Amino acid sequence: MLQETNPDQHYIPTTQESIVHFSSYYLPHRASTMKQSAIPFGLFAQPWGPLTNHPPRIQGSFPNRCKSCLAFINRYCKFDLPKNSWKCVFCKEKNIDANLKEKLNDYTNQIYEYVSGDTGILSESSLPGIVFVVDGNLNKLELEGVKNSMKKALEIYGCSSRIGIISYTNVIHIYKSALNNIVSSYAINGKYSPDIDTINPILNNIHQYIIPIDQFHKNIDFILDTIISKAEPANIRKNRSKNPLKPTFRAFGCAIEIAMSLLGATTNIGDISTRGGKIIAFSGGAPNYGPGGVSDTVNEDLYDDYAISDAYGYYRDLSSISQQHDVSINILCGGLRNFQVSILQNLVMQNGGHIVMNKEFGPQIEKDLIHIFCDSIGKNGYLGICTSPTLNVTHIVGPAVQDEENSGEDGIIQWCKMANVSYDNTFTVYFDIHEDIIDQFVYFQIVSKFVNEDGFIIWRIITKSIATTSNFSDCIASLDIDVLSLLIAKKAVLMARKKKINENEVGNFVDEICYDILYQSSIKDKIVPDVLKSLPRSLFLLKMGPLLGPILQHPDDIEYTRLLFLNSCFEDSLRLLNPALLVAHVEDDQIGLVPLPLEDLALQSRNILVLDHHTDILIWSGSYTTVPEYDYIREFCLNYAKEVSARRFPQPEIRTFSEGESDARWLQCRLIPSHKDDMALQDKSFPQITLLSAAERSDLMSKFHRTDEISYNQYLVELFPRLYKILQ
Repeated sequence: MLQETNPDQHYIPTTQESIVHFSSYYLPHRASTMKQSAIPFGLFAQPWGPLTNHPPRIQGSFPNRCKSCLAFINRYCKFDLPKNSWKCVFCKEKNIDANLKEKLNDYTNQIYEYVSGDTGILSESSLPGIVFVVDGNLNKLELEGVKNSMKKALEIYGCSSRIGIISYTNVIHIYKSALNNIVSSYAINGKYSPDIDTINPILNNIHQYIIPIDQFHKNIDFILDTIISKAEPANIRKNRSKNPLKPTFRAFGCAIEIAMSLLGATTNIGDISTRGGKIIAFSGGAPNYGPGGVSDTVNEDLYDDYAISDAYGYYRDLSSISQQHDVSINILCGGLRNFQVSILQNLVMQNGGHIVMNKEFGPQIEKDLIHIFCDSIGKNGYLGICTSPTLNVTHIVGPAVQDEENSGEDGIIQWCKMANVSYDNTFTVYFDIHEDIIDQFVYFQIVSKFVNEDGFIIWRIITKSIATTSNFSDCIASLDIDVLSLLIAKKAVLMARKKKINENEVGNFVDEICYDILYQSSIKDKIVPDVLKSLPRSLFLLKMGPLLGPILQHPDDIEYTRLLFLNSCFEDSLRLLNPALLVAHVEDDQIGLVPLPLEDLALQSRNILVLDHHTDILIWSGSYTTVPEYDYIREFCLNYAKEVSARRFPQPEIRTFSEGESDARWLQCRLIPSHKDDMALQDKSFPQITLLSAAERSDLMSKFHRTDEISYNQYLVELFPRLYKILQ
């Protein structure tokens, strides 16, 4: 039975057994062996993911660090209790700790935490702030959706904070939130970045513009109703001849600058009461006015190259400043307009913020806003990584930027910095072996810290070990094929985001690395190891799916999905790459969902299918099941979709449709076109088809139209002819 889920609690994280996933649990002794194999080595780390068994938390004296390399004491060190000494596993240096016996039980855990700070009490003047930035070009219905979402989020948000609100068109209105039952705003021209003389009247009266959350509750309706009263009706666009559209101006960059100033994230002002926090912007289209403004059009040929180049640099600079001042910027986009995601992502990439796209300002936006409010566990976050000296960190992918200052002065630990810290923060780390390994084990340490809402500094130290071997077959057998597939996929998506690399080059990279891995692993025994046989299929799904394939057409959709994939946790990334296809099954009046191969042979008229590829959950009813007698099964599938996505961020769109409808193409384009294979291959890849009669099978085949797509088996024959037989 499905459990009922409170939609308002979706931001509560789910505990997990592991927050670190390696691509392999053995490494070869020789560096040349790893290089020749073409197999990338790396890990996924979700440093603050909630664990099923919470690690010990140390209070008091700071955990000991190696005096030589500055790595933290851990369970793999060699302890000499009579001498109160320990030997570092990273640099072999001997260290002394007078309290070693007392803390040894804590240090012997793979993960432990440490809390530092005096009182842990934040004064009202240092409370984090939240500034809402609302697009004044939204119509009345859209603004009502923004209002409802904002009020719902504020009701649920239980933390002390200070709130402000800004609206923007070509003029920026900064509202005086402290005036009870009166709406008053300070207006600034959005054409230019505000200078100190322009912004000073606001900062000198900052307590009128950004106020404690309990006071803001009293005035939110008056302010938002004023913004709504100036908006166009929702149906104004239905008859453009009678109601020609007014030009829309979005001085988005200027509005963000002012919001940052309210939170202290600026280089132009002195001390103000609020430091750090969140900016939450609602946008109905691309920024097209003032600093950072670009064209609204989708046609890139019409862009002003200089304007685009300036916008990239402008938003990147704002992101850097906000990150330095612990301000995260979140942009909630609603509607089907052009948003210029490739430009706006520069504004959020360094500060731990998000871009969220939805078709409307409805329930999905509301849940996403609640998540943004409630997922943060602190600010001023750092992530540090160190390894045994035979390994190098080559790339780190995730919501942070390298902290070059600390990385150069803190021993072997390489540090990254993030403004916003949440349970979901995930990093993909790539390594290489730069010299032969003589030890039996290599070690990895992931150190993270942040300041929580009570003012305490929380540290989490994670230390892991991996065995080494001279037998490369042990390395192959220890591979986690899901992690390996995702390491390759994320590298390919990073390449695809570079404008100078075309789609063919990215596709060739995927094919070549897949071929090299399979070929090198099969040289000795002339057979591909079982663990690697599913790798080509995962990479085939990468090439045909929304990340690299032709499914998505709009540049915003493509960029948005790729950014989401790069920053997603292990489970979410896997869902985007290799989605689950389920079929409803009824037995003894009990409904269940049974996994099926991700192939179009599942599109049988008696089936009700559920496809979850993270950003969307699709529920498809075959023509035979569209009658009311099957409604209870569809209801079960809908409840399942709501349950599995209740805590997901961003919220997926749940679509229901039937065979033959226009929307059914979204499901079919995500499935492998196995109908192009011969019957023997179909029987092998999709065993359920053997249950059909000859007539039913013929009817199924007649539904498919001729296309240019190739099946997975055709892909193998075309690209890996020498390996095809041993892959079967």
